[in-house]
Amino acid sequence: MRLWLRIALYIGGGGLIITWIAPPAGIAQYGLILVLIVAAAYLDAWLVRPHAARPGRNVVSLATLRQSRIRRQAGGGLGRERRVLQTVFSSPFHGDVDELLGLLRSEGLNPMMVSQSAGRGNADRLYEVRLPEKEVPKARPLIQFFLLKSAKTPS
Repeated sequence: MRLWLRIALYIGGGGLIITWIAPPAGIAQYGLILVLIVAAAYLDAWLVRPHAARPGRNVVSLATLRQSRIRRQAGGGLGRERRVLQTVFSSPFHGDVDELLGLLRSEGLNPMMVSQSAGRGNADRLYEVRLPEKEVPKARPLIQFFLLKSAKTPS
């Protein structure tokens, strides 16, 4: 029921009850009006219960959210998505790898540097840049540009 209709019904009903009882003027009349207002508020809270969200409104119920989450997990398998990293560049020089990492990150990619040590000491260290498979096609032109830029001229 609409709010304005409920207010009109409670005012009209309360007015009819007060005229029917016809209390004496004074404090008893004001007390009866106060009791009627409180009773109407309790009756309204008891009769008007929360209702389900209507379609078309910008409201998402928790039940709908839970159902969509269950459907997403059931269709795509359980757990997190597995990201496979692919090696796109390797070098024994940390400076080269660091420069390429900065170039890739400036383009919004998510590279990761992996260092591997083949033997003892820093001489046998190899640095690799790895990217998720989805980002590799976007990174290929940047890597080619970096390789051309960093190519050393023969002496």
